[in-house]
Amino acid sequence: MLIPNGSPIWNWGSARYSGGVVQLPVGAVSSASGCQFEQPYTPKVDHARLSYSVAIPPDFEWVLGGKLPGLYGGTHLGGDGSIPDGTNGFSVRPMWNYDGGLSLLVASPKNSTWGDATLAGSPLRLGATHRIEIDLQLNTPGQSDGVFVLSVDGKELLIKTDRFFRTVPTLQIEGLFFSVFYGGSTPDWAPKSSHVLTFSQIELN
Repeated sequence: MLIPNGSPIWNWGSARYSGGVVQLPVGAVSSASGCQFEQPYTPKVDHARLSYSVAIPPDFEWVLGGKLPGLYGGTHLGGDGSIPDGTNGFSVRPMWNYDGGLSLLVASPKNSTWGDATLAGSPLRLGATHRIEIDLQLNTPGQSDGVFVLSVDGKELLIKTDRFFRTVPTLQIEGLFFSVFYGGSTPDWAPKSSHVLTFSQIELN
C-alpha cells in the first residue's frame, strides 16, 4: 500500500510522495486485489503532468495486463461499465500489456463502455525501473482539442491532440488516480504467483 506523506491535500507543483510497494496477490484481479484510491489536489486545473518511477521485478508476470497510476477529475472515473457524460468525470491511466507493452486507458464521453486503450509500444522490461510521465491538457468544453502525451524514460511514445473529456468548464483535473492491479476482472488476467510493484518519486505539477 502506498502511503502519502504529510497532508492529504497538496498544492500543484509541490506534490510529492516518497512512494511505496503495492502487493499483487496470486490469482487476484480487479481493483480490490491491488491498490486504488483518488488523491485530490488543490486547486483544480485544466493542465497537469504526472510522473513516477516503477520498479518491475525480474520474475513479474505480465499476464494480459493491468493498471498503473494516472489522473482523474470528477466522480465518474469509468471502469464500471458506464460512460462519463462530459460533466461528471473522466480518467486517464496507463496499462501494462501482455508483452511488456504499454497503452493509455481513457474513460471519457466518446469512449466505449470500459474505456478505450491506445497502444504506445512495448517499452517495459523485466528487472528494470522505468520513469512514466503523463501530460494531460483538457479540451475546450464541447470541442475535441484535448491533448495527452505518454512518455517512458524521457521518450514520448504516444501523443493525441483531438481528445474529448468534458462539456463544461467546471470539470477539471482533480488529482492522482492511484490505480494498480491485474485486470480486467476475469480469471485469465490473474497471475500464477504473488508479485510486487515498487513506486517512487511520484510528482504532480
